[in-house]
Amino acid sequence: MKKIEWLLKKGLVMLTIIAMVGGSPAFADDWSSRWNWNSSVETPTANKSSLYEIATTHSKKEFHKDGLITREELFVMLHEMLVGFDESDATLDPKAIDAVNAIQTRFKDANQLSLWAMKPIYVMMTAGIISETEGDVLDPKAYITSEEAVAYIQIAYDYMCERAKASSDLSSNLWQYNTTSRGGYRNDREFLTPEQLMVKLGNNSVKYALVFGSAEAPKYATAEIAKAAMTMVTVDVWVLTASGSKVPGKRSVMVNKAIAETVKQIFKEIYEGPEKYPIKDIGGYSWRQSPTSEHRWGLAIDINANENYMIRKDGTIVAGSFWKPGENPFSIKPYGDVVTAFKKYGFSWGGDAWSMSNDYMHFSFLGE
Repeated sequence: MKKIEWLLKKGLVMLTIIAMVGGSPAFADDWSSRWNWNSSVETPTANKSSLYEIATTHSKKEFHKDGLITREELFVMLHEMLVGFDESDATLDPKAIDAVNAIQTRFKDANQLSLWAMKPIYVMMTAGIISETEGDVLDPKAYITSEEAVAYIQIAYDYMCERAKASSDLSSNLWQYNTTSRGGYRNDREFLTPEQLMVKLGNNSVKYALVFGSAEAPKYATAEIAKAAMTMVTVDVWVLTASGSKVPGKRSVMVNKAIAETVKQIFKEIYEGPEKYPIKDIGGYSWRQSPTSEHRWGLAIDINANENYMIRKDGTIVAGSFWKPGENPFSIKPYGDVVTAFKKYGFSWGGDAWSMSNDYMHFSFLGE
């Protein structure tokens, strides 16, 4: 229960940081005059020292009370929260060379990052808080908007909730907070069984443990380790002929052994669906350079890549050529048999899962 108590308390502290409330003479630029805790709220006042540690993002320990928060500064703050949440987690303190190499491979503007932000941002990547769907540019010096900050806090909060669940000694009913809120506070709880969590969209301790062995296990460190966990599955599909008719066919895809039977069932339901959706190509396991790619773990599937492109929010096409559902037979319909079948078994669809891009070909078991 200690981690859950920590989580609830630090959640309030983090929100306070983003709201720019509070202060301390511990910083070179003293902002104690702005300290405005409500004396009736016990949690934040009991954790002022933790607030100072989390809010320190500069080498000189200056808070810059009148300044705006940059993207890299927010990521460092979130990293400090994760460290405080579980100091024993070695993944939160990676080797500097691993962090630099991964970031330089992942982002085109890695050279703009401050040195003090390298390791924290690498941790945010491996935790899935910074996802591969954000494109090739991190834009670390840009000021972050309130909307973006809340989104990242939400993701980090959910991540810590999952870690708390995995390490707590609660009853056999696993819990997690709803994404809805009342009066601005996330105070609704729903109790979910392991079976329900297995088919719930997004990552959680049950799905993670199914793949990697336990909720605390690390992800695959090398391509060799990952490939040993894969298997090839062959499924029935509809094939569109040159004359426009649809005939039965077969397609094969390499996926994680842990989800192989689920994948077979998903494609069985697609094949038996009234749409008779035609499939030209299926992509699965691939040891991608991005450490957050679910293709690395055999948990992501791409279908008809050319006709279901990945496009960023700014209109940049990352992969594929177009997406024309209802017009092109290979383009996946938002409410068609393909999306329905995958979501039924807990797979997120890249077409509606993220705010920074749409990846219409992509389905992922952990929703990352």
